[in-house]
Amino acid sequence: MKEYIEHFKGAQELATRLMDQIQMSQRQNRVIFTPFLSVGEGNVLTSLCGKEHPYKCNGGFVDAQRCCYALLPYEEMDVEFPIVLLKAKYRSRFENLTHRDVLGAFLNQGIEREKIGDILIQDDAVYIAVMESISTFLIGQITKIKHTTLSFVPYNGIVQYEQAYELHQYNVSSLRMDAIVSGICHLSRSKAVSLISSGLVKVNDLPLETSSALCHNNSTVSIRGYGRFQFIEVKHMTKKNRFVIEVRVFC
Repeated sequence: MKEYIEHFKGAQELATRLMDQIQMSQRQNRVIFTPFLSVGEGNVLTSLCGKEHPYKCNGGFVDAQRCCYALLPYEEMDVEFPIVLLKAKYRSRFENLTHRDVLGAFLNQGIEREKIGDILIQDDAVYIAVMESISTFLIGQITKIKHTTLSFVPYNGIVQYEQAYELHQYNVSSLRMDAIVSGICHLSRSKAVSLISSGLVKVNDLPLETSSALCHNNSTVSIRGYGRFQFIEVKHMTKKNRFVIEVRVFC
């Protein structure tokens, strides 16, 4: 098992913790719920489960990015996930709230990030998925975000997850991650390397360990302080053998 865990470079600690939960579910013959996992963390879990260990997932939204996983002792089990979807109406014409504003308000209550799922702001309303164990506390505590007064209540409707983005093209020297970060953020190559070595860059929600790693199609790149991007594909090569890449920039 140790040799298998070592395949998850940069995520060995996560893989070990998740494997312990998988084995506990099987050993104790009971359902075990994970906290909310990012897309990359979820990929680690599903890889560990393979076809041998059944699971289900739910994030509160249709096509949610962050999901809670139910580790099952056997197939075809009915599962009620410990997730509550909260909703608060607000007047966007007076103040536009961002994902960062909402997340910051919740984290300022001492809540761990893994207890909070996706945040969606649309149609003059804020939607957020949280673990059931903290939902009542948050409803009572979160009554103001920035200058906006609002009131969260449980919401039982269906919300389609839609993340706004823009398509951009960048001219980069190679498909190495330091070149990609440099091109997307308009930084020098050395500054890009510094961001990566400082642990400020994630690929598919997992820390990037080396600047020389190649960026593959549809990889999601998160750069602290610069935003979140998805590398779609190489559009063409220039006469100087540089790559023109298309990138989805999330708003």
